[in-house]
Amino acid sequence: MKLSTLFGTCLVATAFGLPQRSDLDTPQLSKRIIGGNIAATGKYKFASVIKLDIGGRTYTCAGTIISENHIVTAGHCLVGATGTVNSPQNITAGYGSNVSEQQTFQTATNVFLHPQYDPSRFENDIGVIEVPDMQLDGLLEPTQAVTSIGWGMTNYTDYYSVSPELKEAVIKIGNLGSMQVPARSINSNGPHICIENALVPDNGPCSGDSGSPLIAYDGNRPYFAGVMSNGGGAHGEATCAVTGGFAFYTHVKSYISFIANVTGLSL
Repeated sequence: MKLSTLFGTCLVATAFGLPQRSDLDTPQLSKRIIGGNIAATGKYKFASVIKLDIGGRTYTCAGTIISENHIVTAGHCLVGATGTVNSPQNITAGYGSNVSEQQTFQTATNVFLHPQYDPSRFENDIGVIEVPDMQLDGLLEPTQAVTSIGWGMTNYTDYYSVSPELKEAVIKIGNLGSMQVPARSINSNGPHICIENALVPDNGPCSGDSGSPLIAYDGNRPYFAGVMSNGGGAHGEATCAVTGGFAFYTHVKSYISFIANVTGLSL
């Protein structure tokens, strides 16, 4: 499995969660795709819908299948309202279809949250779900536009605007100083990848897409570059894909050792 090296620098605001599509009075978990297009049938076979049962309510994230037994997702998708790691029996992960409810779901057998995950700052926001064997007919195939994919809200003001079909949107790495966020500067070659909404307005992740992959291309070869973490408006307001705003992905390249250690895969 190969990973891309992404260049550019960006500003990062104080981390915060974005509202889940319908459970407005419960813990906030995820982000989803604004703009973009419906992905072609059979494309992105590595995309997984992840469902979490927390206190009798179901929340949705996404993930990236990296083997028949392992899915990489956002760390904050694996913790409950009390901040403890969710029990595997409360997590299911799907595969096999671009239509979310047509995926085949497996109950997790184990979950691995990064040991240095910091929910207050969305640092080390990455984890791995282990499941029984998935009957796969394709993973991340060799095919630099940066592409965000997900099943989430298509309109941030409408909590029920969830796309049942997988969507894709081309977005771009941000530049230092472009976003007027009163916060610290980061480099997209480090543990975060910063997306600047103004470069491709009205396109990007939104509520429900946490854990979904960012795909980078080197020519026609795709690489699993990032895991959807958090984002918002220019001054930290909870919104999606607005000019002046941002989105942040956990940079997979910085977590190869963690993934290899918990999965036993040679990456």
